[in-house]
Amino acid sequence: GLPASGDAPVADYMCAMTLAFGVASALLRRERTGRGGQVDVALMMAALVLQNNSMVRVESVDGPTHAAARAKLAELRAAGRSFEEQVALTPQVRTPGMVNVYFRTYATKDGVLGLACVSPGLQRAFMKAVGLGDEAHEKAIADREALARHYGALRPRVEAVLAGRTTDEWRKIFDAHGLPASDVRLAFELLDDAQALAPTRRSVRCACWRRRSRSTARASGPARPRGHSARRRARSWSSSGSRRRRSRPCWRTA
Repeated sequence: GLPASGDAPVADYMCAMTLAFGVASALLRRERTGRGGQVDVALMMAALVLQNNSMVRVESVDGPTHAAARAKLAELRAAGRSFEEQVALTPQVRTPGMVNVYFRTYATKDGVLGLACVSPGLQRAFMKAVGLGDEAHEKAIADREALARHYGALRPRVEAVLAGRTTDEWRKIFDAHGLPASDVRLAFELLDDAQALAPTRRSVRCACWRRRSRSTARASGPARPRGHSARRRARSWSSSGSRRRRSRPCWRTA
């Protein structure tokens, strides 16, 4: 179908994140050098950052391919061809194996499952889990067109196998093989998803040091050199046995 706008304004969020990173960087530079700075961000640049994998081009390698694709795209548009035909011309950044088999979503018997097998070891484990074989793992296929044909033929075979079991059945099998795979949930389902809620429902225990202090709060002044307080405390601990005895490990639960 036609391109659709997403519900979440991800470019807005990314722009705010780059602004926060820029401010933090400017403050660090001020601490180190005493120089101030001005931070400029743009929604356009934030949107491009989010698509960085698709915006990569090595001119000597990809330049001719992109030029040919642009020429063909102009022909399709002049002829009034469908958007689906136009977008099919997009040069792929990922390898044929990743696009067709190892890094994608699959329809199962009752839902959809996402898979992300990037390394050769995970790819071999995936083939073992589904009971198939990938000849490209035994003998490398150097020709890209031949590699595309190989994975184009393997793709429907894998899809047929995945469609024969439920998502839960495949999750158990993939977990046993140590594969990064999970069922695909709709956005509103995540509001009640156990894994999504886990960080807000559990206590986090961490080791810390309890230290008594009789000092009172004071207004903050100019930024001090990095590690200033750490060196000061180290000197005080080394010269004060009583303070060293009062400092003891404890557990805090957050």
